[in-house]
Amino acid sequence: MAGRFSTSEDGDVQVILGPREDLQFKVHSQVLRESSPGFFADLVSKKSEAPLGPTAKRQGRPLYHIELIQPPSEQFKSGILARLELTDKGMLAPTNPPSVAYAKNSGLTPKVDENIYKQYKNCFAAMYNKPLDIQGKNLQHIMMEAFPHLDIAEYLDILPIVSKALENVFMAFGQELFRIISRQPTVWLNAAYRMKSVLIFREAVIHTVGKYNSLTDATKSIIFPECMAVIERKRDRLNMRGKVLEARIISLYPRQIQRRAGDNSQRQAYSADVMFWVALGFFRHWFGQAIVNDKSYRAPDGGFQFYTDLAQAGPSAYLDRTVLNVFHNRFNMSKKASQVVENHVLEIKELVRQSLVEAELLSNESLLDLAKHPVDHLTSCKFDNEKDIPWALPTAGDNIDQDQDPIPTRKRSAPSRASSEVDMEEVIENTMFGEPEKEDGSDDDDETMGGVEVDTKNSDASHKRSRKE
Repeated sequence: MAGRFSTSEDGDVQVILGPREDLQFKVHSQVLRESSPGFFADLVSKKSEAPLGPTAKRQGRPLYHIELIQPPSEQFKSGILARLELTDKGMLAPTNPPSVAYAKNSGLTPKVDENIYKQYKNCFAAMYNKPLDIQGKNLQHIMMEAFPHLDIAEYLDILPIVSKALENVFMAFGQELFRIISRQPTVWLNAAYRMKSVLIFREAVIHTVGKYNSLTDATKSIIFPECMAVIERKRDRLNMRGKVLEARIISLYPRQIQRRAGDNSQRQAYSADVMFWVALGFFRHWFGQAIVNDKSYRAPDGGFQFYTDLAQAGPSAYLDRTVLNVFHNRFNMSKKASQVVENHVLEIKELVRQSLVEAELLSNESLLDLAKHPVDHLTSCKFDNEKDIPWALPTAGDNIDQDQDPIPTRKRSAPSRASSEVDMEEVIENTMFGEPEKEDGSDDDDETMGGVEVDTKNSDASHKRSRKE
């Protein structure tokens, strides 16, 4: 049996979906008009009221009679719901086509999928803020049963109302919903666009951007163009954050080995830092190879594993002793010297880790609980509810891309480019050398590396020990 929507005895609209009693009910014309400013506002308008006589009014005859006169077909996906004319006695006018209400035993009953009846009844229920009758063994079954409602909702011009009801059905699943979206983001992307569901669309965008590099061309081709425009813009923004991070790491110069005005810049001072420079050379060799091998934002996982490794910073996370021994095969040194180099590599790793934290590439912008449901792609795409909703974007000609720089530089000059671009030269310059010293000679950048605060007490002590050694 289809649906649980009950009739409104005082309704002035008789609805006939089929010959069975459970497919015939009354609703209120005012509710229909307020819910559907297009379809029902015209179908049950005031001027379309039946010219009921006094007797028919006393008997409570409906003012309108609407029927599903044609089942869904290739031409009419949702069938045809039409108003039939009534006489002054509240009876169907003889000029109307045969009513399905009286076709039960006449052989005229149209063959309609039972799900269509249920979807129509759910749409009427949504207009009364009643829960939808959607059931399934799991969320996958719920999806298959829920999404077809959108066709009928669009036909009846009540999409916002039905979409909100469907969103409530999905949100009842909590983390299970977010887990499914993370696995099939493109499916939910299109569905959320049709539903005009900001919450689900946001979640789908974050995961689609994170998985973008692994999507096939066939999968990308089925994404609605309006959605793809958002995805590609957010993908470019996320990639830019990866590029900025690369620029900062590859041009990393720890404060301990820098020589500024007033510092000891004699040859002996530089020679005392030679082991730190060796460690920096080893790290840059390893990091450069990783970039050339597309381990970062160009990787199928968008750099997820690479950034995860960089975030560990421990001795065995990456560039461990085994890898360092490969360098020592070519650049042989004593056991004590190799230990000094390894310690400096750990210091560099910590600086890199802090740069990664600042870049927020491993942050979680989604609602998925990654501790319980880990994923293998980035979920750090920044989503703006005002700028990234395609059905609410400004018209062509308006500037819709006003996102700020993904990782703002510490020193800003007058912009000479579009606000959406990042001045890479400025990023690299500030990363390498920080801000210039103040005129009074003070330097508030002693405890930083290109804008990243570090603990220099322990690292300076280690550096002094290595100089003596």
